[in-house]
Amino acid sequence: MPLPEIRRYTGLVRLGVGTEAERLALMRVHRERALPQIAQLTRCLDLVNYKVGVHEDAIGAAAP
Repeated sequence: MPLPEIRRYTGLVRLGVGTEAERLALMRVHRERALPQIAQLTRCLDLVNYKVGVHEDAIGAAAP
């Protein structure tokens, strides 16, 4: 979550009751931004795992 949005969120938390809908909206936007990042990192991890397997096979190493 970008710093300005964190500041906005924490400000709303401090204001308390009555700001729940806006806090929810901020969290939903954050979730939508995070999902593609997670997907990209998962693809990167899949590639790394594949390469680890290739190297383990090449040297006959067992997975830890």
